[in-house]
Amino acid sequence: MPPRYELLKSGVVGHNRRYAFDLRAYQFLHGRCDGSITLNDIAGVLTRLHNVNCSCGGTVSASNVLVVNLRAVQDLDSLLEEFNPDDPRYICINNPLATVQDLFPDGVEGDRSVHLHLMFATDPAGPSMPFTGVRRLGVRGNVCRVSGTTTKSLSTSSDYRDVVAHPGTHFIDKSDFLSKRYHPHINTDKRIPVVFREAGFGKTVFCTMLESYFAAYERNWRTKVPSRFPVPRFKALRDQMPKHTLAFLIDFDILAQRLPEGCESEHAEITEACTGFMETVIAQFCEKNAVFLGEDRPENSYKYMHSFDGLKTLLMDLGFRLFVIVDNYTSPFAHVSGTSEQYLEYELWLQFIGYVAADLGGFVWRGFITGRPLHGYIPLSNRLTFAERIEDISSKPESLGAIGFSREDIDDLAAAVCGDSAAHLADAFGGSAMLNGGTLDVYPTKKVIAVLSRLLNGEPLDEILTGDPLVPTTLSTSTSTEF
Repeated sequence: MPPRYELLKSGVVGHNRRYAFDLRAYQFLHGRCDGSITLNDIAGVLTRLHNVNCSCGGTVSASNVLVVNLRAVQDLDSLLEEFNPDDPRYICINNPLATVQDLFPDGVEGDRSVHLHLMFATDPAGPSMPFTGVRRLGVRGNVCRVSGTTTKSLSTSSDYRDVVAHPGTHFIDKSDFLSKRYHPHINTDKRIPVVFREAGFGKTVFCTMLESYFAAYERNWRTKVPSRFPVPRFKALRDQMPKHTLAFLIDFDILAQRLPEGCESEHAEITEACTGFMETVIAQFCEKNAVFLGEDRPENSYKYMHSFDGLKTLLMDLGFRLFVIVDNYTSPFAHVSGTSEQYLEYELWLQFIGYVAADLGGFVWRGFITGRPLHGYIPLSNRLTFAERIEDISSKPESLGAIGFSREDIDDLAAAVCGDSAAHLADAFGGSAMLNGGTLDVYPTKKVIAVLSRLLNGEPLDEILTGDPLVPTTLSTSTSTEF
C-alpha cells in the first residue's frame, strides 16, 4: 500500500488554527493527495487562507519550513500559541520544491496522535496574532489556560468569570461535569446532585462556573463552545439541552445574614427575612438577564413578580426554563435552631424549594446544590418530594468532577504551571493517588493554589510545606448523608 498523506497538517507561525489545514483540503481543491505535493503547493493554499482572514501584511513562504511533528493531545490552538520557531529540535527545510514524500517517506497515516507536522513562516515575519479563548493543556486536558499570554499565573478568585478574564491564568477545568451529569445520552438521572464540602474546596467558583455556562449558552447558542469555556472532552451538552435555559444562582449565605440568630425568633421575622431575600435574588436575576426579559422585566415595586411563583409565570410566558444553582445551602440552618429552624424550613419550602422539587424536569430543567456539611443530614430532606429529587454525591468519585481537587488534578496543574520545580511535589502529599479501600481523597483547592503560587514565585517546596503538608479530606465511598 502506498504511503498516505491526507492527515499531514500544516500551520503558520504566530497564527491560530484557522490558518492550519491538512492535505484533505488540498485534495478537495486540487483533486490529489499524494507524495508529490511540494512545500510550494502547500504554501499556496496557506496563502489563500491567510490573505482572506489575516491583516498582518505577511506572505506565507515555502523557503523556511520547519518539520515539527508535534502532538496537540487536546487543543491545537494551545500548541500553536506556545510554538517557538527557534526550538533546536525542529528541522528547517529551505527547498520550496521538496515534496511531502521527501520529508515523510512512510506517510503520516500511521500516527494519528501527531496533530501538526509542518510550520510555515510569513515573509516578512510579523507579530503573532492575538490568541483568545480557553485552551486545554496536557495529556488529560483537565488543565486549562486563558489565552492571550504564555506568562503563567493562578487565580484565587471565587468567581469563575474573574478566573477566565485574565490571560495566562491556569486552572483545573470542571465543565466536563456538565456533560457527564446532565447530557441525556450519558446520564438519564434528573435528580439534583448535592455536594457538601468544608470551606476552601471551590464550591462558589463551581457555582459561578455553572451560571456562566448557561449565560454564555443563551448568548451564543449558535456556537458549539460557550464563551469563556474550553472545548468539551465528552459529548457536548449544548446539543441536547433546551436552548432557552437561564441559570438561577441563589446564595443562601445571604439569607443567613438576614436571619435573627438563635431559636427565639417569631415566625413573622423568619417570613420577612425569607421574603426579602427572595425579592433581592430575583431582582438581581432580572438585572443579569435584562437582555432576554426586555420590556417584560418587572418593576422592583411589583412584589408578586419578585416571588419565585411570579418569576416562573413570567419566564414560562417568554419560553424560558431555569437551571437552579444553590450555593451555601446549609448556611441558614446553621444560623438558627429550635422553632426558628422549623419556621425557616417552612418558609423556604413555601417560597422556593417546594417549587424546585415540584417543577424539576419541567420549568426547572436541572439543578445543583452545594454547601458545608451540617450534622450529617440535608435540610428539608424530611419532605419526601424533595428527598426523591436530590442525590447526595459528596462521597462519590463523581463529586471530584465538581468540587475539590484529586491527586491527579494537582499533579497536572503543578506540572503545567511550575514545571521541574514541582517534580517532588507528589512526595509531600498526604493521602493516596487512587481510590483505596473504599475511600476518596479530596484536596482543598484554596490550599493547593496557595502552595503552587508560592512555588511559581520561586519559593523552595520544602519551606512551603514545612509543618503544613497537603493533607486531603478522606471520605468513605460507602456512606452517604442521611435523609
